Amino acid sequence: MRTLRARATSISFLLLMLLCTPLIGTISATEPPDGGQSLTITGDVTWDQDDDFDGTVDIANGASLTITANLDVANGSRIIVHPGGILSISNGSLNAEWTDTDYSWMRNSDEGHRSRIMIETAGRQGSFDVILTSAKNSYFNG
Repeated sequence: MRTLRARATSISFLLLMLLCTPLIGTISATEPPDGGQSLTITGDVTWDQDDDFDGTVDIANGASLTITANLDVANGSRIIVHPGGILSISNGSLNAEWTDTDYSWMRNSDEGHRSRIMIETAGRQGSFDVILTSAKNSYFNG
């Protein structure tokens, strides 16, 4: 009887831990996701601490994300700006951790210094603006 009671207690404890895991494992929108996690920004958020960015961020309609930090971005990470959402990078940077490319012959000695911006337009209706501004004392090339 004691063994049965001990097992029931252990199973109850294990189930309680499993139920609490999502609460313990949630991430805050005040910092970039890590470990491939996803988060949705629904208000006005600023990331101002240098950090790693490994995951997916959705910026919802009416929300804004301002990045004033230097973020090392893992391969496969994404920032999705939904219609009505705003992404602003001011005095910050997104730096690719994975810089290997298949088209190094296309450029002259800039390996490791390239970025890609993909704007998916499938399913979009109407117009939208993409404004890219070079930082002071720098330029766009490409």
